[in-house]
Amino acid sequence: MDDGRASLSGSFPQGFWEVVAEFAPSDAAYTPSASAPRPVTVLPYPLRLDVTPTTAPLGGPVTLEATGEWPFAAGTLRFYAGDTEVASTQVALPRGTVSLPVTLAAGNHRLWARFTPAGLAQPLTSNSIYYSVPAAAGPAAVAVTPVTGLRFPQGRPLSAVVATVDAPGVPVSSLSAVIDWGDGTTSPGVVAGPAGRPAVFATHSFAVAPSSMVNVSVIGPDGRYYYNGPVSVAVG
Repeated sequence: MDDGRASLSGSFPQGFWEVVAEFAPSDAAYTPSASAPRPVTVLPYPLRLDVTPTTAPLGGPVTLEATGEWPFAAGTLRFYAGDTEVASTQVALPRGTVSLPVTLAAGNHRLWARFTPAGLAQPLTSNSIYYSVPAAAGPAAVAVTPVTGLRFPQGRPLSAVVATVDAPGVPVSSLSAVIDWGDGTTSPGVVAGPAGRPAVFATHSFAVAPSSMVNVSVIGPDGRYYYNGPVSVAVG
């Protein structure tokens, strides 16, 4: 300590913290003391994954697109289907969008991306997209429309309709849903409502404002994921 002042430099992991300064004197003539706690919020660098087309064509050629603000100027961006790496590239810019074409096998996939910076910094992981590639040509049994204009409070749960479903002739009981909330969490949704035109209901609490990109996938009676792109949700 110099002239009653002290400073330290360092970094915090992502999350919410309370910082307290404590004074432990080496001279017994002085009294130990502590400051009031000061809240510190460390936000993640966003890494968002998108896939086009939102409905996979027969044979599975799709484009995976990652948009982010990299905490370091150089590193490796990898795209995954489940635990299998399907594409990778070197990133040299501090921010931007990277698109890579890939061919996915027929079946269900959890698509996600990871940016690994050069050095020892923590990798960044994107949202997940639950996506299916058909094995044979045919009309889609289910169409999903995300609800726009949603707003969730920060720090407390809210239940809302997050998507509507168009599924003529498909029993509602044969449909289920999964939601990636864009904040590192995934949860099931509840499909309920009139036959042929139900909705997806879900409950979630966002810790960080001001917005998040949410992806809703509905699982049809054929076991496929039906997906129609992300939707921005306001938080706060």
